[in-house]
Amino acid sequence: MTVRATSARVARTTILVATIVVAILSVWLSLDPNAYFFYQFQDQSQWTWPVEGVALIIMFTAAEAIVAYIVVRAGGTWRVWQRTLLAGSLIVPWAFWKSEFVVHQPRYFLLHIVWLWGVVFFLASSFALSAGAHFVETIRTYVPRNSV
Repeated sequence: MTVRATSARVARTTILVATIVVAILSVWLSLDPNAYFFYQFQDQSQWTWPVEGVALIIMFTAAEAIVAYIVVRAGGTWRVWQRTLLAGSLIVPWAFWKSEFVVHQPRYFLLHIVWLWGVVFFLASSFALSAGAHFVETIRTYVPRNSV
């Protein structure tokens, strides 16, 4: 097995495990009624668990993980830096838009924003490493070794 295949497998496994951990943490953080903003103390007694909100955040987390998973999948005719560029053009505007809504949000929503910026960092790192490797490979191809 090559280094690239092993690295891709490690990245895919990491994405899968991180997604599961974030989904479990999202549910766990959403169960605490003290983690929500209430204008009056009496409103807290009427709190109900926001099933729809938690399910929506978990679906967004899974969709973002699928995008990251597709980027590092083995095979294909596109290089990783090309796939990260395409994925980043979708994920980065989404991350900026989602980050605008952090005031008075519950903890599971804030965890999702941290997760989302983690995905952006992963895509940026993948882009830099793949583009750098492609650049070195291109230079080695076009520069003759015995040019002295």
